[in-house]
Amino acid sequence: MEDQRFVVRVAVGLALGAALVHVWAMPGHFAEWWGYGAFFLLVAVAQGLYGLVLLARPGRALFFLGIGGNLAVVSSSRTPLERRPRPSPGRTSVGSPPG
Repeated sequence: MEDQRFVVRVAVGLALGAALVHVWAMPGHFAEWWGYGAFFLLVAVAQGLYGLVLLARPGRALFFLGIGGNLAVVSSSRTPLERRPRPSPGRTSVGSPPG
């Protein structure tokens, strides 16, 4: 029983930590394009709420929901897959002004 509580606490800590990282990185993404910032805001809220719900009502289904949600976030990330920067929406090249 103690092992299960430890695993729940670790999962809650990781979820809340991931939410804080997304909040920390959000301003830079809003500066790049509002859509990127909104995505980071959505992910931060979802991860934060997930951590709180998991703390209140841990369960197998909720663990799998968290795994799936975080895999979706990681798979949507462009950072580790990029070999060279892409222009943001509305820009013709990296670093160029919109228009």
